[in-house]
Amino acid sequence: MVRDWETRRAMKILTRPFRGMPAAGAGRQPYVSGGERVFSLVLGEKAIRWQIPAGYRIEVHGHAFVLTNRRSRRLAEVTIQADAPVRLRSAGAETPLSPGSNEVTLSGSAGTGTSIAVAGGTLRVIDRGVGEEGGEWRIWNGQRSLTYCLEEPLSEHGKSTLCVAFSAISAPYDFTYNYKSSLAKVDAYRLYILDNFGSQGSYYYADNRDTGIFDAVQSFLLEMSSELGIGPDGMVFLGSSKGGTAALSHGLQLGAARIVAGAPQSYPGTYLSGASPGMLSFIAGDSDNESIDWLDQLIPNAVSNAQGNPHITVVVGDNDSHKHVHIEPLMKLAADAGLSIQTLVIKDLSHQDIGAAFGPYLEAALQEEFFSGADLLPYRLTRRDDAEDMVQFKLWLPPGEEAAIEVRTSHSRIFSTDYSAETFFVVQAPENEGVQATVTRRRENTEVGRFTTVWLQSKS
Repeated sequence: MVRDWETRRAMKILTRPFRGMPAAGAGRQPYVSGGERVFSLVLGEKAIRWQIPAGYRIEVHGHAFVLTNRRSRRLAEVTIQADAPVRLRSAGAETPLSPGSNEVTLSGSAGTGTSIAVAGGTLRVIDRGVGEEGGEWRIWNGQRSLTYCLEEPLSEHGKSTLCVAFSAISAPYDFTYNYKSSLAKVDAYRLYILDNFGSQGSYYYADNRDTGIFDAVQSFLLEMSSELGIGPDGMVFLGSSKGGTAALSHGLQLGAARIVAGAPQSYPGTYLSGASPGMLSFIAGDSDNESIDWLDQLIPNAVSNAQGNPHITVVVGDNDSHKHVHIEPLMKLAADAGLSIQTLVIKDLSHQDIGAAFGPYLEAALQEEFFSGADLLPYRLTRRDDAEDMVQFKLWLPPGEEAAIEVRTSHSRIFSTDYSAETFFVVQAPENEGVQATVTRRRENTEVGRFTTVWLQSKS
């Protein structure tokens, strides 16, 4: 629990630029256990500036920032809504939780209507560990500031590949990343970029139709890939839902070698008009039909202006409306543009469950031996925590398919099945030997593919 005196002091620091202005909520619970004050104003020629005293740290996002004490305890926050593009920036910040910055500025075009909420105690911005002291997250300052994490390859060989992960939509002010654990064993540079603009993100694209966010991401990726010595032929862009849409738009623009997208929105305007009208208004400036149409052009324009010919894989559930509304039109767009695209449909999978299959697919598909394998399906081969001599194998099948499974060690076959629609198996296996599985796929009594998993290493 944040102590009251710390909250009171933090609130005073964050409301100081608005001294003398009326604030909603000021008479209800001023500074006691935090509370909230909301200031409605019109931006002028000069930026709004928060001077942060020594001893505090600031966790900065696109349209919000959090004030913490030197022990990283979160005290109070500022969240911003505007009717035109605005830019929040921390002077000199190189990490999300920056002790060296003593000023935060908010700027935008003169006349921009802005609502600024200052809250203490219970905060809207979710703590996802992005601002942990000594953590791995960094800030790139360009046309827009971007928060990112770059993980090193597992070997020298992996330094030729850069995997870029884009995030899906989360709850308001829950700025997080996806598929970090799924990519942990991938031998490549692994780059995660937060979409921490507005309250739920921007599709890495726009703020009130200002596409400076998209341009900033492109500039950052070009700069990062240049520093790492990796060209487009070594770049893999990935993500699901909103993240899949961003992987497509940015990957096609940069000519990435490979794009792996889970249930992306080919028409994000149409999707947001039902799922999140507020997010649509933030990106497109309104939620009317014209704004929907404007945002719906993101992917068709990216496809028609694609650089190179990336290998595109789309994973989608058979129970996901995206299959008909977004993926089938994407297939036609890609075919008309002469792009290479493969769609993998998974049985009994809905949109909200896409991560359950997409994470395992990434973990397997980005291993070198599977880099372009069309026969691969999502799977997990793991040892049971409660019995080290038991392994479990989970497989995700397309509708209408059966699979025959064979599990073996380096010396012998230890388990096999006939063709069936079963997708989960528990197998006794020597704990001191590696194990791998071979999956043979069949549809209508005809073999349609086969793949062998990577080795599951022994416990010893």
